[in-house]
Amino acid sequence: MVAIVVVGGTIFNPSLFEELVKVSLSMAVAVVPEGLTAVITVTLALGTQRMVKRNALKCHHLHQD
Repeated sequence: MVAIVVVGGTIFNPSLFEELVKVSLSMAVAVVPEGLTAVITVTLALGTQRMVKRNALKCHHLHQD
C-alpha cells in the first residue's frame, strides 16, 4: 500500500515525492495497531488449541440440566 501511494503519486506529481513518503509512512504506522488485535487473538487461539491437543489444558464444559 505504501509503495502504491509513493509510486502512483510520483508519477502524477514528481515534486511531491518527499511529502508522499511522509504520508505513506504515517499510513503504515497507523495500520499496525488495527491489525495487532486480530494477530494476537489468532495467536492465542492457536496456542490454546495446541495445549489442549497435548493435554496441557483440560476442557471442562458446564452442563445445566
